[in-house]
Amino acid sequence: MGRLCVCMTVCLLLAAGWASAQPEGTRLDFAPPDGFWDTTFDGTAWDPPITKMPPVGTLVDGTGDDNADADLIDRNNNGVSDAVAAIDTDEVLMELEEPVIPVGPRMGTTLDYEGDGVSEHTYDGAAWNPPIAQQPPVGTMVDLEGDGPPEARFADQNGNGVADAVVDIGTGKVLMELEEPVIPVGPRMGTTLDYEGDGVSEHTYDGAAWNPPIAQQPPVGTMVDLEGDGPPEARFADLNGNGVADAVVDIGTGKVLMELEEPVIPVGPRMGTTLDYEGDGVSEHTYDGAAWNPPIAQQPPVGTMVDLEGDGPPEARFADLNGNGVADAVVDIETGDVLMELEER
Repeated sequence: MGRLCVCMTVCLLLAAGWASAQPEGTRLDFAPPDGFWDTTFDGTAWDPPITKMPPVGTLVDGTGDDNADADLIDRNNNGVSDAVAAIDTDEVLMELEEPVIPVGPRMGTTLDYEGDGVSEHTYDGAAWNPPIAQQPPVGTMVDLEGDGPPEARFADQNGNGVADAVVDIGTGKVLMELEEPVIPVGPRMGTTLDYEGDGVSEHTYDGAAWNPPIAQQPPVGTMVDLEGDGPPEARFADLNGNGVADAVVDIGTGKVLMELEEPVIPVGPRMGTTLDYEGDGVSEHTYDGAAWNPPIAQQPPVGTMVDLEGDGPPEARFADLNGNGVADAVVDIETGDVLMELEER
């Protein structure tokens, strides 16, 4: 369930916590271990998919040699796995980002916006069907098992009119905290973006995604037709004066309708950007405007060369600023200026 709003920015690398860090062939034997591997990482995804946080004590075969060399541990003692540790030494090999509700939505969970017994969305074990395009309203009823009357509902704890938690119907206990979208309902179906302000839209929101996909941050001045029904009501603005769009504001009043998370590199990876792990002139990945091809399954190594335009010698490289051996920034080759900070995995 987690964050239900739609993000309009694009990161350089995969943002998925665990699914971008472990080597191909890693296997998990969910606790309590039974000697059988429950899922295997194929280089891009878990097979079968992991739909909830594996329990504390899950065994990890990180080398594919059929022997467990690590396990999932709970360092803050809240009952949720938050790290992978070596079995022999207890050394923390990887920190895991905990879901707010430990197991996430269960397969069969349904959401009923009107409380009329007719569900708008069902969780199929991997995704919501149909996709959730905007934050469900306060009062949405949640059937956690999909087997009968709802046990929970969406609530507004801070009184701003936006759902920010899932609570037990009977006790009011918070079962899950929700990250509120900055604009309560996210982009509406039919919202259009017009980069040039010439009446020709570059992107339309179809209810689940932008069509065509947004590969880089739209420029300052982009006009936004929130309803897709006529003249634009809003535009992309640069509030902090750094030349990058960081908000959507009302054209008439200037009121901030939505704050945007700026990409660290203002325009994101450009179409044609290449990554060369070995620095041998042979690129491992190319950005096609919407995604990396082939997909990036784990953090590229320190020293990876980056050709930002895909037109000649590289202008940047992956660097390790904090000295822990993991790439945490993209820097200009000549000046060393940080062009992009990377989230370590």
